[in-house]
Amino acid sequence: MASKNASEAAQSVVGTLPATIEVGELTLLNEALAYLFHELGKATELHQSDARAGREGVIHSVETVVNFLSVFAPVISSRLHAPLGVLLDALMNLDDGKVLPLLKPAKRTGRTRASALRASLIGAAVFTVKRLTESGMEARDAHRVVANTLKGLGIRPARGSAGTITARTIRGWCEEVSADVGRHGEAAQAYYYLMNDPKGSDTNELPPTEARDVLFKRLAKVARTIRAHEGA
Repeated sequence: MASKNASEAAQSVVGTLPATIEVGELTLLNEALAYLFHELGKATELHQSDARAGREGVIHSVETVVNFLSVFAPVISSRLHAPLGVLLDALMNLDDGKVLPLLKPAKRTGRTRASALRASLIGAAVFTVKRLTESGMEARDAHRVVANTLKGLGIRPARGSAGTITARTIRGWCEEVSADVGRHGEAAQAYYYLMNDPKGSDTNELPPTEARDVLFKRLAKVARTIRAHEGA
């Protein structure tokens, strides 16, 4: 069907389709989909040709999605399209020289990428300790060798700190991850990811010396990524 007819159809059947589509509703669904695809195609053309950073195409795209979703009764009854409507309004206000709060830069809060990488390093260090002890190394020795490995790579206990990593640092990391039984922290999440990753258990089949060499190489790779990001 033509774009105009598709658009009119989409607007005239607001809230008509249920969450579960039955056979008798397929025709209407296909008309709505035809409208969606056709208008998104127009939005793409506008985005590529618009001199204002493609804004007109973006606006048309969001408006099209809102119109399409409005065909479904649960969307209308529960106002599931409301956030997209707020975005559409904010984008359109830009043409009037108004920048609504939604599009204003937000103050940085929460964990930064640097701290997320640091948490991943902690998880990797604790994982290394775990695998080393499984290979027969005493925990205190595992703490020491992991600390020495990271210290040799220029890693400090925390970003910007003046201290050095010690066996006590590593033991503290292990205690921190062990205490996070709910895996709320990124360090614990990284640790459990490694523990459940098939690649993380491949060292179990190697002789202890070879397994430890592989573990240290992997830990060093993570540490170098941290240093590169922190500009160490």
